[in-house]
Amino acid sequence: MKKLMKFEADHDAHLDSILDKINKSGIDSLTKIENEFLNAYSTSDAEKMLYIEKIEVKKTFTSSDKYFTFKYSHKEDFDDEGVFYYGTITVPNLEIRVGEILDGEMEGYIWMIDGETIPVFENQGWDILEFCNNLEYELDSFLDYVVSTIEDEKNSE
Repeated sequence: MKKLMKFEADHDAHLDSILDKINKSGIDSLTKIENEFLNAYSTSDAEKMLYIEKIEVKKTFTSSDKYFTFKYSHKEDFDDEGVFYYGTITVPNLEIRVGEILDGEMEGYIWMIDGETIPVFENQGWDILEFCNNLEYELDSFLDYVVSTIEDEKNSE
């Protein structure tokens, strides 16, 4: 019985994070998988919720120093233009002015071209590198890790 209660609490935490996103960015900001989770939650489809959560965990990468998290969505390969790994990245918040903080969560993609990873994320006109001042090397290493892990998993399928 305790296991079931913990299981439900985990679903509630996931629901809370989705509701926070809706509150912050609107319902149109939800991904397809987040919408599917809401539908499963509303119908109490525990099996579907668990399946969705497993998919999301498998597609979430966190740096060992906990500065960065990347929730991978999908990839597109454009031959001459490189590969785009879409998702949501969370980096340290940015203090624009004293007391004015810009949230470090942003959607975009990792652009892989000619063996180089280039982060293409911004929040309200601020580039990801402005959020990661003095952490550029760590961000670069993290993005390399994300891309290589995604490719390794794809190749092992």
